[in-house]
This record gives sequence, structure tokens and C-alpha cells, in this order.
Amino acid sequence: MILRFFFINILFLISTQLISGQAKYEIEKTDLEWREQLDEMSYLVLRKAYTERPFTGKYDNFYEKGTYHCAGCDEPLYKSSRKYNSYCGWPSFDKEISDKIEYDVDYKLGYPRKEIKCKKCGGHLGHVFNDGSYEVLRNAATEMPFSGEYNMFFEDGLYKCKGCGNVLFESKSKFDSGCGWPSFDECINGSIIYKEDNSLNRTRTEILCSNCDGHLGHVFDDGPTDTGLRYCVNSASLNFKKD
Repeated sequence: MILRFFFINILFLISTQLISGQAKYEIEKTDLEWREQLDEMSYLVLRKAYTERPFTGKYDNFYEKGTYHCAGCDEPLYKSSRKYNSYCGWPSFDKEISDKIEYDVDYKLGYPRKEIKCKKCGGHLGHVFNDGSYEVLRNAATEMPFSGEYNMFFEDGLYKCKGCGNVLFESKSKFDSGCGWPSFDECINGSIIYKEDNSLNRTRTEILCSNCDGHLGHVFDDGPTDTGLRYCVNSASLNFKKD
């Protein structure tokens, strides 16, 4: 009886190791093999989840007809008919080829983002956004007042651009302006660029992320603090990292 129990446990351990040792992806290679196969940037992006600088990629403003494949395993991922210019600095698609992409949650910037990976080799491809942030950041849309996540939010931490992770505001500069949008009296030095906006038949000062040119909102000179400024920002353009 004892001997039988012993052999049953041995078989269980062997089967467990075999299952746990199964490859997660159809194509798996050692880190050295990936390094030898890929150019430096492709290796950093696909295997280390690196992000290339905006507006630098080969396919950012590339619109020839065809299919986009994974640089790691040549798996077809996107049709050119689904590609559009999002002005974010990276190639953008509104739909993937069926069953070629897998999704994960990425916290490396201090907040959750929806990561996309090649289903065949696990290569990191980028992220997907679908919460209205695209319309705000890339098309300068304005969310409804009093509807944003950070309007009446006052925890200690940092506010970052939702498009690229650039740190924009410290929580100590946030105040309740009563306008319906998150308001700050100053930004992180160098984090924002300013642009004249005449879209409503009056002149306003638009504020954009200095790293990816994402639209954030506008700044006004009616602030109640010593700076005299009120940065009026769309929640959909922000992510928050708690101290």
C-alpha cells in the first residue's frame, strides 16, 4: 500500500512538471536566439516591451496596401485597410486579424494599460486604448463637464499623460475650480507646450503634452492662487500614479 502510494505521487510529480514545462507560445526561443535574429530596436520592443520614440518608426506614416506581420515570427497581425493616422506618433489600427493577438495588463508606468502581444511568439506590440482618450488626446475633443474620473479626485501622487506616460502635474497643484474638469495651478517644468486655439471663435491657449503632442485641455489666467493660472484638463488625457 505504501509502495503504491509512493509510485502514485511520483507519477503525479512527473506529470505536473511535464505540464508546467509546456511551451506557452508556439514559437519560443532563448534570449540569445532572439538577440541574434532581431535588430536592436525590434529586440528591445518585442522581447523587453520597450517603446520606440513617437514619430520615429518606419510605419508611422506608411499607407501601402498589404498585411503587417510580427517582426519576431512573421505572424500576420493587421490588414492595411484597418490602419489610420491617429497622430499619436505610432502606427494605429482599429481592428486586428482574428485570433492573432493576446491581451495582458501592464503596470510598468504605475497604472494599468491594456498590453497587446503576438499570440504566436509572445512579442510585445504596444497597447490598445478605447475609453475616449483617443478622441481627447488626438482629436482635441472635450469630455463632458463633471464626468471625468479625476474631477473631484484629490489623492497624493502624480498625473501623467495617458498617451505616453509623461509626468505633467503634481497633486499639490490641483484644486477644485468648480468648472467640471480637473484643475491645476502649475505644471511640471517642461512637460507642456502651448498653442493658440481659435476653434470656438475666440482665442484660447491649448495645452499639449510636450512628449507626444497629445491634447490635454486649455490654460486660463483666472486661477485663484499666486500663479494666477488654471490648467483645465480632461480626465481622459490623464493617468494617476499614487505616492
